[in-house]
Amino acid sequence: MRRTHLSFGTILIASILMHRDARADDALPVSVDYTAPAACPDRGAFVERIAARAPRAQLDADTTAAHSLVARIEASPKGGFAGALVVRDEEGAPAERTVHAQTCADVVTALAIIAAVAIDRLPLPPKSEREAIADPRPDGSTSDTRSGESWPVEEPVPPAPPPVAERWRKSGGANVGMVVGSAPAPLVDLPLFFELSHAFGGIVEPAMRLRFGRSTVGASRRAMTGRGGRFVRTGGAMDLCPIAIRARLLRLQPCARAELAALYAKGLDVAPAQGHVRPWVGLGAIARMRLDVGGPFFVEVEGGAAISVIRDRFYVEPSIAVFRPPPVSGSVASGVGLSF
Repeated sequence: MRRTHLSFGTILIASILMHRDARADDALPVSVDYTAPAACPDRGAFVERIAARAPRAQLDADTTAAHSLVARIEASPKGGFAGALVVRDEEGAPAERTVHAQTCADVVTALAIIAAVAIDRLPLPPKSEREAIADPRPDGSTSDTRSGESWPVEEPVPPAPPPVAERWRKSGGANVGMVVGSAPAPLVDLPLFFELSHAFGGIVEPAMRLRFGRSTVGASRRAMTGRGGRFVRTGGAMDLCPIAIRARLLRLQPCARAELAALYAKGLDVAPAQGHVRPWVGLGAIARMRLDVGGPFFVEVEGGAAISVIRDRFYVEPSIAVFRPPPVSGSVASGVGLSF
């Protein structure tokens, strides 16, 4: 099978050059097998586009015809739609052409033009078969079955390349997770996030995500003294993800993370109880896996670790240590979001 990828400009020029008037003795039976997503133009619209450019073709679903067209259209993982057209005849090997466009209607039009060009090059059946195809008139003469019909001519317009702004993808959502190491006990984290990504092709898909949230832990007391503190962390993080590994609906992203927050601690069971706010800075890495569940919606899970840049010691006077962050903290989270 020969496989060829054609540009929209090439298709348009070929359509103009091959367009001509049909004659009654040019009738050519061609079967059409068409499959496309529900959002695309249906088989009837595809057949109309071909007939407008190849009037001699007798297009139907008869699988016994010597010549046949098989069109398949599907959504492209990189955006837009991809279409493939296989042209078969009884003498030569099947040939396949593929196209790609942002809208399904453009793909259907492009495949129809390719089909019309291919039909124009197909050999006519024997004269006896052509006479059987033509419809008899009351006076005994014959004419093509479409000679009295008016087919709309839809001139294709090559789609303009999308502006740079359209190549950026935006998404947002919310996570729920747990942070270990920022306080004496695990913190429940409920951040919101916004992400901006750009697909260059392949695995090169840089993304930047900003997240902000507030997490807290209840009273945490030391077993020996009964004294302790309450901790609240408020702040955010920035994730920088240089690549994305895709497998159909799944996407895996390794990211570098920088955390900046304020850690508030207040003593418990001490008099007078005092509270202090200290900066929290962490640098680390995470891995995130995302699954597209339909339309713009997705779910994700992530996990990572960060090195604590600032390690304050929280204590109750005179010298009862309440908490000191470990060198490394960890986090896990899951969430939902949508792309827009």
